[in-house]
Amino acid sequence: DFGSKELIWTVTANGKTEHAYASLKSDYQIDKQVVSTEVGGDFGSLRDELRTNIPPDLKVEGDKRRSVKVGEPLTLIASATDPDNLPARRGEGVGQPAGGRGQTSAPREGQPNAQLPPSNPAYRPTSSLAARSGPGLRLSWIVYRGQAVTVTFSPDQMKTWMDTRVYSNSPWSPPYVIPLPPPDNKWIVQATFQEPGTYVLRAVASDGSLFTYENVTVSVTR
Repeated sequence: DFGSKELIWTVTANGKTEHAYASLKSDYQIDKQVVSTEVGGDFGSLRDELRTNIPPDLKVEGDKRRSVKVGEPLTLIASATDPDNLPARRGEGVGQPAGGRGQTSAPREGQPNAQLPPSNPAYRPTSSLAARSGPGLRLSWIVYRGQAVTVTFSPDQMKTWMDTRVYSNSPWSPPYVIPLPPPDNKWIVQATFQEPGTYVLRAVASDGSLFTYENVTVSVTR
């Protein structure tokens, strides 16, 4: 019986020691609602339905290891669906076409600062302390391992980290509208590498609250 004891991992690196703790205490339990709250999912909602949320289904077509030459576009095809449509897309006005960028552009001089109506949930105070993101299925590719600055995606990919600066191509940066999925729920992206090496590209599918990942390793030569 583990009881109230803790399991402690200790890591020492570069002269610094860190500890990680595990416990069976219910206060520390991380369920799907907690995960959603931490990422501001469903506009920061705390509703109980999020406890039974199902993460998106994700499938990347083709081999998990690819080879390509510098400057040669690599086509990536990924399909994603939200099996329970929870949390459902809502309160975003007119959706943008599927692709990398879903936000409105920054206002030009003389235009009003806000291009979305004040009633949009993105402008309301959240019920949690985290930054908030709207619901709706989305998919993005990132450079998970390797020099990200040498890789470009077409179309541009929305960020998968919580960048809250306005007009930052991030689901957490207001005013942002989550792009509508393609009609066949299949995202087609091209990645181009400027330097040789081994890279790991990661497809990130999300409903705004939970995430599903799949990796592709790419060997780039001259």
